[in-house]
Amino acid sequence: MTIFSEETLKQELMNDALAVRIPEGQAEELASLATAEVKKWLEGRGKVTRGDIQRVIYQTLMRHNENLAFAYAIEGRVI
Repeated sequence: MTIFSEETLKQELMNDALAVRIPEGQAEELASLATAEVKKWLEGRGKVTRGDIQRVIYQTLMRHNENLAFAYAIEGRVI
């Protein structure tokens, strides 16, 4: 079982954002926004899957920055 870590998620999203050349300030804002959205979504829920969390992150990022959403979606995959 994996425990949700806001800090780890935010750092991973920051790394993805910087990799697609999003300026650092905007990268931090997007990472914070997505992390807050996941935290809000998790409230009152019991067990959730990693896939559930990834879906919330992806949907949030798609509303704010499609390039980052795509980078997040393909992370760790060779294209």
